[in-house]
Amino acid sequence: MQRHTNTPDTPDLTEKNWPLDPAMASLADGLVPDLEDIAGANQYPGDIKPWKEQWTSVLNFVPDQEFCDYRVPAILESARAQQWPLFVLQVGLWGQMIPGPMGRSHRKIYGARYGEDPGLDPLHRIEKCLGAAWRDLQARQSLEGIWNRIRAELGWSAVMISKCLHFMTRAAGWADPVPVPIDNAMVRQWLWPSFKKAAEANRLWPSPGGINGNSWESYKRYMTAIRCWARAINTSCTELEVTIFARWRLAPKKPLAFIKG
Repeated sequence: MQRHTNTPDTPDLTEKNWPLDPAMASLADGLVPDLEDIAGANQYPGDIKPWKEQWTSVLNFVPDQEFCDYRVPAILESARAQQWPLFVLQVGLWGQMIPGPMGRSHRKIYGARYGEDPGLDPLHRIEKCLGAAWRDLQARQSLEGIWNRIRAELGWSAVMISKCLHFMTRAAGWADPVPVPIDNAMVRQWLWPSFKKAAEANRLWPSPGGINGNSWESYKRYMTAIRCWARAINTSCTELEVTIFARWRLAPKKPLAFIKG
């Protein structure tokens, strides 16, 4: 994988607004993913597709373009323009959460079935909550507070919150490290079990804590490992996550190997 000469953990994020989990940091420093066989991985760029009625039903305006652009530059631009209902739709499409399996993700995001008009109240809540989160991100406020606000006011899962914060921090100009997406298939069902087995095989204790919850503490464990691994490999958090994802896509049934740090 690509390596950098810079140190990823820049002073842009301090222990005040994004502290590490000490126990997890100690464990992650001792075991690092073996990704030497993966090179040139790129983040999923997104796509452009014709608008669907199910998509326009969750907007607070009528699109004047024929196509919905949910490529990464368009997602970042929507965040900078503070067009939050459009941003949420783009992130949901980019992350394959709209409609999601059996439409469950759509219901969790909007409180309505896929294709059903959610009404204006959910859109107003999204605008208010993400608008406040955006101002806090620009002021480099605590990520824990921002996460907890979104969780409390919108009731979203860690998967959706992490995807939104990934793009919002980038749009707000945060330097690496930035939050990276967490998901079920790759992270929770493959990466983390591989990490736990490697820790047990190397007799490193305590075993990595769980990351299946929606709390900030659960997500912080995951991001602590990502930050420590990125620092050890000398790359960015985003590029590390993309490389791990590429490794998973190549062999999803083969556990990820770890080497001693």
